[in-house]
Amino acid sequence: MNHSTLTVLRKLARLPVAAALLGGAAVTLPSHADMRIQNAQLVEANGTPFIMRGVNVPHAWYTDKTAQTLTDIAARGANSVRLVLANGVRWTRTDEAAVRDLIAKCKAAKLIAVLEVHDTTGYGEQAGASSLDQAADYWVSIKNALIGQEDYVIVNIGNEPIGNGQAASLWIDGTKNAIAKIRAAGIKNTIMVDGPTWGQDWQGVMKANAAQVFASDPLLNTVFSIHMYAVYGTDTSVSDYLAAFRAAQLPLVVGEFGNTFQGQPVAVNAILSLAQQYGIGYMPWSWSGNGGSDASLDMVNGFNGASLTAWGELAFNSANGITATAKRATIFTGSGPDLPGVPAATATAGDASVALSWSAVSGATSYDVARALSYGGPFTNVATALTSTSYSDSGLTNNTTYFYVVSARNSAGATPSAVVSATPKSSSSGGGGGGSGACTLTVDGSNDWGSGQITRVSLANTGTSNVVDWTLSVTESNDFTVQNSWNASVTKAGRVLTLTPAAWNRTVAPGSTVEAGLQLAYSSGRPVAIAASAGSLGCAVTLK
Repeated sequence: MNHSTLTVLRKLARLPVAAALLGGAAVTLPSHADMRIQNAQLVEANGTPFIMRGVNVPHAWYTDKTAQTLTDIAARGANSVRLVLANGVRWTRTDEAAVRDLIAKCKAAKLIAVLEVHDTTGYGEQAGASSLDQAADYWVSIKNALIGQEDYVIVNIGNEPIGNGQAASLWIDGTKNAIAKIRAAGIKNTIMVDGPTWGQDWQGVMKANAAQVFASDPLLNTVFSIHMYAVYGTDTSVSDYLAAFRAAQLPLVVGEFGNTFQGQPVAVNAILSLAQQYGIGYMPWSWSGNGGSDASLDMVNGFNGASLTAWGELAFNSANGITATAKRATIFTGSGPDLPGVPAATATAGDASVALSWSAVSGATSYDVARALSYGGPFTNVATALTSTSYSDSGLTNNTTYFYVVSARNSAGATPSAVVSATPKSSSSGGGGGGSGACTLTVDGSNDWGSGQITRVSLANTGTSNVVDWTLSVTESNDFTVQNSWNASVTKAGRVLTLTPAAWNRTVAPGSTVEAGLQLAYSSGRPVAIAASAGSLGCAVTLK
């Protein structure tokens, strides 16, 4: 992914992929005891396959965020990270000392590091972009940070190194020459090679020529990386590309992808499921820091590891997502336990208090509870080193919504839960509430198609008396317009929606639920509910 809006727009081109298939058979590999390619599979020094389940991190543009980001990514279960570096051609150079520090931090977080030079993005079409030869010079200049780290570091020569409208030879020869220069300098790390045409290889140049590029590496230790955005909008387009590399017995990872791209669909479920089926690594773009029309590609809100966006929820928590499928590199398993699992937390409002409970998770030795006054934080610990699976937070202000994250902890670190919230209220307050916190409010915006969504808002009365004349408030993360609504009167102020009942559903009986719906439209970042409340009712809140 390019940092500039101009560059990323190039990815929108939907042009036919060349029909040329990969050539060449599997090659007998030299023997060397580092991370390497073996039978078209990335394996560790001990021969264990390593399937990347990582995240892209924009280090070069947000250097102050990286340390905490690595901790947070590891806590979510990722086994690898792809770090944006710069060789100084377009962005401030990442020097050798910084690279050494990044490698040390990745090792401490038990993450395999993929380091990439981003300045190459769109070379030949993007003004001022770095060539692959300049990228190779950069790697040679910092080789002392890489040599000896072959089991921990993969060298991604250059991000999306060739733009549209360029000769195939620019990628073929440029990549082969860069590999030769890197190997001649004594760098033995596994090399990763991005496809041309802004990484999406829509002309099939990498697909048709990967075999000769692979054979040009004297160590036969190169893995290919495809970036899947708007060109890969159908399941078939994803399946065909992955299948071509499998048929040619050549190693491939999906080095970048999103769940949508500037309103264009991406077949993300096919990417996740086929990568899992075929044992192909993947690394979604990106943790945080995207702007403008790419804001929806942020996996967390504002670099807050406890605040997943809808894209982050899908990438981490779906059936074929990172948390469910990642396996930590075995080189780290002898240096301490894996991180614990993800706790499932709930919050129930009381009078000036909130009762929290969560599931016990494997590997946890204790739990921490952190609280905030907004969905995006900042969160501050209110309890640490708990050994039970519940906690009562008291002394709170009634009619104020509090947000919580429960983290399972052991000596390897901490794994946070999803954000939960509750609004305490006085047990003597009126308003027709069904008792203290005797209701649940759910906001579900998951039915989204990249430029619009159906948002369902439901209020369930779990108490023993009627809820009358309810008022619901929902705050969204990004700008939007309301195209239609039903079952409620809706007013909008900025990003805040207020819903009040129609005449026929103003009363919600015990055990009943009322549901309202809205159709939203947007042109930039996807709106995601970040806060919701039901006035003074003190409902438990679920945001989807």
